[in-house]
Amino acid sequence: MLVERDENAPNGHPPLSVQAELLSLSRSSLYDQPVLPATEEVALKQRIDVIATGYPMKRLESLVLDFSPIL
Repeated sequence: MLVERDENAPNGHPPLSVQAELLSLSRSSLYDQPVLPATEEVALKQRIDVIATGYPMKRLESLVLDFSPIL
């Protein structure tokens, strides 16, 4: 698809609607701001990481049982 440059666009880039179409993205997704994860989620992921790196051969089922009181 040949895109003509819009003289009004900053830096000569195509408009966001054209960029979104070329990337197969919805235009509204270009404006979404990322949301930081909850503190509890970060703490749980850090705990999983500590266990997983401390016991790399531990199976997923064991990890689930370790966290069942939390869940």
